[in-house]
Amino acid sequence: SNPDTCLAYFFFSYTDKAKQNTFNMLSSIALLLAERISNIPSRVIALYNNNKSRPPMSVVLEIITRLARCFHQSYILLDALDE
Repeated sequence: SNPDTCLAYFFFSYTDKAKQNTFNMLSSIALLLAERISNIPSRVIALYNNNKSRPPMSVVLEIITRLARCFHQSYILLDALDE
């Protein structure tokens, strides 16, 4: 496993309503990226702290973008082939 590369993934499911939701997918991707970073950027922490309950989609996208920039290469895999 290369610490400069990150793979985040989400599997959509037609049997699980929570796994059909865009917000849940983006939140899951953000969490997977954050789990791989030892020093999360202060701006990401501030965005999270200011929007804990349910941040706007734009905030979640900004968090994902900032977290992905912590790696030399970031890959996001979305699986919905059978959905």
